[in-house]
Amino acid sequence: MCYIMVEDVDQIYERFTSSLKEKTGKISRSGIPRISKLKDLAEDRRFILTDVGGNTFFVGTPNTKLSIDNVFFRTIDSPEHANHFELLYDLMYSKEDSHSASLMWTKFFPEDTSKLIASDLDIAKILLVALDIGLHEQQAVNQEMDDKLKALLQQYGQEESDWARIAQKYNDIMNVE
Repeated sequence: MCYIMVEDVDQIYERFTSSLKEKTGKISRSGIPRISKLKDLAEDRRFILTDVGGNTFFVGTPNTKLSIDNVFFRTIDSPEHANHFELLYDLMYSKEDSHSASLMWTKFFPEDTSKLIASDLDIAKILLVALDIGLHEQQAVNQEMDDKLKALLQQYGQEESDWARIAQKYNDIMNVE
């Protein structure tokens, strides 16, 4: 595997995905070859590309070159859940280990998400990751979580930038190619 540091990971990602879609008609997220979605991690914003030979390339821009906004999805303010959430997020997106993330979800977060004690924005971030874990592990959407997140998005709208980002991430998760 190899890490390739670039100035603008979003631009490189757009080039790769648009070229793949143009040539193959889809963006393969599993199997070989494949390309991951963009991920906001503690150290960088990146995507992972695996070529037909199984070689893995991490393409990213370090957070020191990005605005603080790019770690938005990885962190929450709730002191009760912040550490577990960062670990959950890293398992899911940095390690790409949805199985371990699923086990962690059941261990540290309540099955009934209405029992989460956190701000609505934190709950929305938690629900985004939980929905993505469910899609990877069961290939199904947890309807209760989906409904709760949709209700939050409807309640807050998309005028405020944080909620617009939540809505965009939700669409990215639900519109898997």
